[in-house]
Amino acid sequence: MTEKYTEQDLERIMRQGLAERAEEAADSLEEPLATRPGRRRNWLAAAAVAAALVVGVPLAWQAIDRDDTGPTGGDEVATDDGGPPAWRVESYGGVQVRVPPSWGWGGAPMRNVDPGDDRPLDCGAAAFVRPGSSDYEFIPKNTPYVGRPVMMTDACTVLTGRELSELGVPTSDSVWLDAVGVQPGTVDVGNGYVRETVKVGDDTVTVTSDDPELRTKILATAESVEVDANGCATDATWDDVPDGTLREIEPESLSVCSYMTYRGETTLVWSARRDTDDAAQYAQVVEESSANYDPIRPCTEQPDGEWLAIGVNGAGGKTAWTGVVMGECAQILWHYKAQGDPESLAASPVVPRTVAPWASSWTRGYLAGPVNWGEYAGKDGEGMFRGLLG
Repeated sequence: MTEKYTEQDLERIMRQGLAERAEEAADSLEEPLATRPGRRRNWLAAAAVAAALVVGVPLAWQAIDRDDTGPTGGDEVATDDGGPPAWRVESYGGVQVRVPPSWGWGGAPMRNVDPGDDRPLDCGAAAFVRPGSSDYEFIPKNTPYVGRPVMMTDACTVLTGRELSELGVPTSDSVWLDAVGVQPGTVDVGNGYVRETVKVGDDTVTVTSDDPELRTKILATAESVEVDANGCATDATWDDVPDGTLREIEPESLSVCSYMTYRGETTLVWSARRDTDDAAQYAQVVEESSANYDPIRPCTEQPDGEWLAIGVNGAGGKTAWTGVVMGECAQILWHYKAQGDPESLAASPVVPRTVAPWASSWTRGYLAGPVNWGEYAGKDGEGMFRGLLG
């Protein structure tokens, strides 16, 4: 008897087969697979300028499951504001701050998922990921961390009054970026810890520590930005990507910008910068993997949820931006110059080798990744994404 398959089964089987073919792709190709003509957009001119300003700074990067120190760990670089050297840049929304490179990543008080309830939620205001580890949630409770107002777990608690002010007795230092419901001021939260919150532009930065000098140093680095130090725009939209042409860029660094679109509002969730080798590898594997990739349709519609703008930065402030879609329609969209069509749009798959140049501990902290990632990621894809909550 012939076995019957649903349309979903056929699509999954086809995608799995295509992914396996992509893993066996040749090391070089003449032309990528074009999906349709694209429109060249003026993508983030300010971001390109910012990238040029910091591209010359040598940064040491480590791959996932090595003993890395985070997105900007490595050579000591003094901050413009005189802050401590070798501190990592962390941004959310329109604010950025610098923290020690050994700090992990986690959550902060977030807005209620019920639009009729303005009480904030605690969906994991703690450390969930740390540098150099693919573990999620099960890390030492005394790990210092940077928290963002996002859902780290679906075990959420409504916060009111004193619960919000104290939020438990801390066991580690932390920075919260734009924590919902936390007002400017200083609060003694017990166990010797003090939680200090300041207004930075339209956002807030909250530092909790039992070391007053550390709180002062971190808060001194907080600033409101339109383009952060990793070259990521804080007001980007999906219409901004892709832009620029990969083949015209001599890679010098890679800007990784992760966004969340929710109810029509887009927020920069986190960002990172990778070095020359990672930038060159990303540009190469994106182009190579496109040769054997035949998508059912290109992911050109505005994503509802997480997506990324990944920019290959080159000399003279030039950046070729690719758009990366997660969820069910997981693709990388990019521009190249085809004969007779200088702004062709190509698509590449989101598979381990196109993710590896920019993925590490911090991606596992905040990215759920493509649907059914585990079906084709294999051993090399473990630890790149946290998976769906629930």
